[in-house]
Amino acid sequence: MIQAGQTPPKSIIADGIIHRYPVENGTGRVHGKSGWYCFHTDGPVPVGFFGDWRKGTSVKWVSDEYSNLGYLDQMQATAFMAQAEINRKNQQDAEYARAAESAKEIYAASKTPSEHAYLIKKNITAYPGVKQAGNSLVIPVLSESFQVQSLQYIRPSGDKKNLPKGKMKGGFFIIQGSSTILICEGYATGATLHRCTGHSVYCAFSAGNILAVAQFVKSKNLESTIIICGDNDIKKHDNIGASKATIAGEVISAKVFLPETSGSDFNDLANEFGDNAVLKIFVEPKKQTIIHPKTDKIPEHLLNPGGLIQDMMISIEKCSAASVPFFSLGAAFATIGSVLGQKVMTETGLRTNFYIMSLGYSGTGKSGVMSYLQNMISLSHASKILAPSEFTSPTAILQSLVASPVSIFYVDEVGAVLAGLKNPSSPEAGIPRMMTKLFTSTDRAESKGYANTQNNIMLPYHHMSFYGASPPEAFWDAMSNGQVSSGFLARQIIFEDQTDAPLPHYKKDFSHPVEIIAAINALCAIEPKIDRSSGDNPQFYKPIPYIIPKTKQAQSFFDGWALEYHNLKNKHKRNTTGISSIYARAAEHASKTSLVKAFSDGGPNTHEVPLPVVEYCCSMMDFIISNVIRQVEDNVSDSDVSRYKNKILKGIKAYSEKNIKKYGVQGATIRDIQRGPGQGLVSKNLKDILDSMVVAERIMFKPFTTTSGQVTGFYYVPE
Repeated sequence: MIQAGQTPPKSIIADGIIHRYPVENGTGRVHGKSGWYCFHTDGPVPVGFFGDWRKGTSVKWVSDEYSNLGYLDQMQATAFMAQAEINRKNQQDAEYARAAESAKEIYAASKTPSEHAYLIKKNITAYPGVKQAGNSLVIPVLSESFQVQSLQYIRPSGDKKNLPKGKMKGGFFIIQGSSTILICEGYATGATLHRCTGHSVYCAFSAGNILAVAQFVKSKNLESTIIICGDNDIKKHDNIGASKATIAGEVISAKVFLPETSGSDFNDLANEFGDNAVLKIFVEPKKQTIIHPKTDKIPEHLLNPGGLIQDMMISIEKCSAASVPFFSLGAAFATIGSVLGQKVMTETGLRTNFYIMSLGYSGTGKSGVMSYLQNMISLSHASKILAPSEFTSPTAILQSLVASPVSIFYVDEVGAVLAGLKNPSSPEAGIPRMMTKLFTSTDRAESKGYANTQNNIMLPYHHMSFYGASPPEAFWDAMSNGQVSSGFLARQIIFEDQTDAPLPHYKKDFSHPVEIIAAINALCAIEPKIDRSSGDNPQFYKPIPYIIPKTKQAQSFFDGWALEYHNLKNKHKRNTTGISSIYARAAEHASKTSLVKAFSDGGPNTHEVPLPVVEYCCSMMDFIISNVIRQVEDNVSDSDVSRYKNKILKGIKAYSEKNIKKYGVQGATIRDIQRGPGQGLVSKNLKDILDSMVVAERIMFKPFTTTSGQVTGFYYVPE
């Protein structure tokens, strides 16, 4: 628990029952019984779960003894872990139901508040819905169906206590106002915001609950302006109020306002500086703390997807010498999609096959991700999906799919694929062509004929996924406008992170992730219907995947999002770079990743794809597509000269910042260009390219004399 950042209780009762205990909130103050745990010692090895409702965290745990067990004992332990989690969830749901009934009875018996010390202290009003029981205010916690699911008590001192065993996650209290909706943590903050602005306010009760409430509010108010009003907990070491508010804003694409005061929330701001200080933030937001989703770095919420995907990412981090979370995210999608292969599909018939590529520099742990996943899958019931770790020919791909129609190829340093892209006449050229063909034919048979008919290959069905890795330069250098416009690039989901390699871990965890294997086994157990219409030969039977639709709210959001990319596709259809093909695949990728994330979050009993899942996956595709478009425009060309020109433009811009600091001059010297983007060109050819770019006014040249009297010059990009 300590390693996970949670303070443990003084003693632990390992009886398989959920126990709650008080947790310190970062300032030395105990914050109610927000901590919880549930541990078992009656199975093959000790296992358990723990978390903090205030922070919205939940962690699965298994004893180190697991790694010392034999294979069969490990499988028994895996099954025990899966059943223990089911039991915990059932126990929790039953507790929630009993608490909800109690909450309704208590709330019905409560009275309209009279003068209350907390209201006076905070200078706020008891808005409709707030009641009083004894000397405590009673704030109802509403469910998504707007029924009372729990209660929050506020004592005159300001101490808060939630109804024991009541459900807080996703719960909220509403103060009705204008069509603009504000989302905050506590009631005092919400009452202050409503008084100052007149807007409607949803109080989420805690920082860890803001995201869930924000996603629900967005699903019900697609046309409304929504603003996240976070606490700025500058006195706390983790400032969880600001971080959780920021994540919520990124996920639902909302503005985030934070108070910039010595206090921590908008009630503190109003009481210290007056209501105008709060109102000013909404009238003059540019002068305040506003956080928008950024496209120049990977948004934090994308690296916190939750569910089985998150568990995989955490385990990869623990078990690898070095890892980059964005690569782990892509690998998790590819892996879970393969486990679900031909078991489920979208309402439009899309399967969960992916071609995912991680692009990063040496030392970023790309190969470690593959090693971890291959080892983990080999220990699960999904071991049959593991295909060879290299491509040798199109025929080899088909033969592998004959042996296992649902397969994932983990390919480190995808040299054969890149060679096929760069040299259309090479023996490897058939590999990307075969990949392109197989990607869109998962709903039908595939075959390859030979002169000797005994060598013919017949696939009644198939489901090929691919996870590869490459340095960015090698990948983009192999890409041409033809490969973009033909749709090969558009079929890939590119997880690119060009940050520096992380510091290696000098201590690795070699234990098997029992809870992840249990989750994979549960997904493997999904049995689709079988189409036997082809005759009595089982070799030609094929699965009929279950259709998993989006919820009504999710479909409405998705349709609007997909329409934007459809319009972009039409807008750029004559663009010679071929980027319209990338826009054309956006909806397909978002729909397929949403299906996988729904099962990552909900497990094998998932029957629909909810709005928060679709919002996350659309946001992920927004980020990925914007990066791919940028790379295509900067690096992809059908000629070497054009490619070098694009590299030089990019290199000059990169050198400008350094040379402004060194010389006070914008641009790059000829020596900079020779050492950087012009590497591989002889001096005369480089000079010819630079001269042609100057004539075309893509770059300009400015003579410069250094302080030592040396005459040089700078190439710069005109604004």
